[in-house]
Amino acid sequence: MEPAVLIIEDDRGNRESLRRILRLDGYRVDTAECFAEAFERENWGDYFAVLLDRRLPDGTADEWLPRLRERAPEAGLIIITAFVDLDGAIAAIRHGAHDYLIKPVDGDDVRGRLRRLAEHRATKDALAETEDRLRAVLSTASDAIVTFDGDGIIQHANPATTRLAGYSAAELPGMKLNALLPGAEAAQSVDTRFQHRQSLADTSHDGIARHKDGHFIPVDLAISPMGDGRLFTGIIRDMSQRRELQKEVLDSAEEERRRIGGDLHDALGQHLTGITYLAETLQKQVSEEDPEAARLAGRIAELLKETIEQTRRLVRGLYPVEPRPDGLRDAITSLAKRLAEDFHVAADFECPDEFVFNDSNAANHLYRIAQEASSNAVRHGGAKSLKIRIVLDEHWMHLMITDEGAGFALDDSPSAGLGLRLMRYRAGLIGGQLTVNSQPDVGTSVVCTIPRPADGKP
Repeated sequence: MEPAVLIIEDDRGNRESLRRILRLDGYRVDTAECFAEAFERENWGDYFAVLLDRRLPDGTADEWLPRLRERAPEAGLIIITAFVDLDGAIAAIRHGAHDYLIKPVDGDDVRGRLRRLAEHRATKDALAETEDRLRAVLSTASDAIVTFDGDGIIQHANPATTRLAGYSAAELPGMKLNALLPGAEAAQSVDTRFQHRQSLADTSHDGIARHKDGHFIPVDLAISPMGDGRLFTGIIRDMSQRRELQKEVLDSAEEERRRIGGDLHDALGQHLTGITYLAETLQKQVSEEDPEAARLAGRIAELLKETIEQTRRLVRGLYPVEPRPDGLRDAITSLAKRLAEDFHVAADFECPDEFVFNDSNAANHLYRIAQEASSNAVRHGGAKSLKIRIVLDEHWMHLMITDEGAGFALDDSPSAGLGLRLMRYRAGLIGGQLTVNSQPDVGTSVVCTIPRPADGKP
C-alpha cells in the first residue's frame, strides 16, 4: 500500500505543485481546499503526513491543530506558511505540529523532510513493536520482574509479581524493594549499592520474599542495571517447590543418618558394652592365677571403652540434635564445649534462656551451619576465640557465628567454596539465607537468617 499524504491548501497552484513533487517519491496524495472539506474524510488513519496552510478561509492551523491531532494522532503535521513568528511556532508545536515549510516551497526540501518524517515513523513503529513484544514477555513471564530506581523504589511490576506477593498492580509501584524482600541479604546489599551507585551486573542472591498476608517465600533474586544505571531490573524466582524437593532429598539423607546412628547406639553400642563387661569379669577371675592374662583382659576392657566413646561421638556426628524443643540449644552448647576441648578455642554460646525450636529437621540444618562456620574459623582462620549467638527479633531468628581470626577476601578465598555453598544451600532449604562478611586480619561473621519460629521465645 502506498504511503498517503493529505494536503490542505486553498491555493490551487500550490496544491498541484506539492502533489507533483510528492508523487515523484511514490506517495498517494489527497487534497482539500479548507479544514471543513478535510474533515469530511473518513480515511484519516491512512495518512502518515498532513501538510496544511497556516491560514485558510475557515480558520488557522493553530485553531484546528487539536482536532487534527485527534483525527490523525500518528500523522506528522507540517505547517506551510509565508512567514514564521516565534509565538505562533511555539503554539503550533505545543498543539502537535512537527515541522514548518516556508513559501515558496522548495521541492527537494519538502521531499527531504517527508523522508525524515517517514524514517522517524518507521523508527517509532519499530520501537513500539519492540515495546509491545517486551510488554508481552513481561506479562507472560512466569518469574516476577520488577524495575526500581536508585533509591530502591519499585517503578513497575509484571503480573507474576502480583501473583507471587499478593499485592495488586496498583500497590507495587512506589513500594520499597525491601518491603517486598524484608531482611533479605539481596535487598540490603542492593540498597547499599544504590547509595554508592555501584554496578549490579550479574548479581544473584538467595532471598526471602514476604507475601502481603505475611507468610514468607524462598526466592532467587537476580539484579541488572538498565541503560545508564538509573534504573534496575530484578527477576524474582519463586523457589518454594524446588526448595521443598531439595528438602525432601536432604531430609531422607538425615533420616538415614538417624537410622544408622540409632543402629550404632542401640546395637553396636550395647554389644560393645556387653563385651566390656565380659572382659572386666575375666580380669577379676584370673587376676590371682594369671596376672599377665588379667592385665591383657584389663587392656581389652579399656580399648572397648574407648571404642564405645568413639561410637558415641560418631552417633552424635550423624545426628547431633535431639528431636526435642531444647535440642538445638543443647547441641550447639555441646559444640562450643568440644571446640574448647579439642582445639583450645574460647568458644562462647549465647541464647535466650527460654528459647525453644520444634522443627527438628531445620534444627539439624542450623547446627550443621554453626558447625561448618566454626570449623572454618578454627581450621582456616586460625581463630583463638569465637562466639555463637541465637538472636530473635520481631520477625526473624538469626544464628550468628563471629570470630577474630585471619579473615579472607570473599572473592578469592578457597573457603568460599564447597563449605560456603553448602551453608547457603542449607539456609535456603529452611526458607532462610546466609550472609557472610569477612576482612583479612579482622575476622569473619556468618549469619543465617530465617523467619522467626512461632514458638521461639525472646
